[in-house]
Amino acid sequence: MLRAMKTTLLDRLEDVRDGKQWSSQLVHYQLDQAIVQNFERRNQPLDATLRKSLNLYAQHRFTCLWRCSTVQQLLNHTYKQWYVFDRTDAEHIEGITAYCAPDLAIRIQNKWLLVRFDMQGERKTGSSELEANAMVLWSRQRQGLPDSSQKYVLRTIGWRRGFWEVHTYKPNLSSVMASLQLLLHDAKAMLELQRRSMKNLVFAPLANDQRACGNCSFAAKCPGSNNLKEARVQQRLLELAHSRH
Repeated sequence: MLRAMKTTLLDRLEDVRDGKQWSSQLVHYQLDQAIVQNFERRNQPLDATLRKSLNLYAQHRFTCLWRCSTVQQLLNHTYKQWYVFDRTDAEHIEGITAYCAPDLAIRIQNKWLLVRFDMQGERKTGSSELEANAMVLWSRQRQGLPDSSQKYVLRTIGWRRGFWEVHTYKPNLSSVMASLQLLLHDAKAMLELQRRSMKNLVFAPLANDQRACGNCSFAAKCPGSNNLKEARVQQRLLELAHSRH
């Protein structure tokens, strides 16, 4: 449902930018189709009752988000220059292919507001600002956007505890550099994980939910593809035995 909401949100914002408005019926239809497609993509069953419940739940969140001041300003044509980006749109940062695009870039006078929507936000932590600063790293590489960190303001809008929570950050040289170090560290860890997984999937991190296995390209060879719970127990035993050598 979360992915369906995000897809529908960005599609609707694209149409807003092009001067097109959606009716409530169209919102309902687009959310419903996105939910169905996501379930089909994961090869999961979706009965009529669950489909209706997910759609109603998604519409409630969607309606609340549409009342957010940032979205309302776009609807009222407060800002003349703004763009919608796809999170799968990559930029190359320090030799890394990074997927950390903002969802929106809005020009406000001589600065750019970078906005990220989080359909199911976790509680704000010390790393939240660093993760938001990754949008600056991406935007500095994007043609048409400033290459200076001081030209940006960051905003995250996430669903937490039943409402949309907004946080705004002003990046500086220190926060952007810290975000870069975090990005490089994460990329190094992912490459190491990939290297180990290619040799032996036994030590690869397992999914939290069996349903996630439907989209995994390693499912055919993964020890957890048939019984995730049992594979997790076996993995702990193997890790314990490995640590003793």
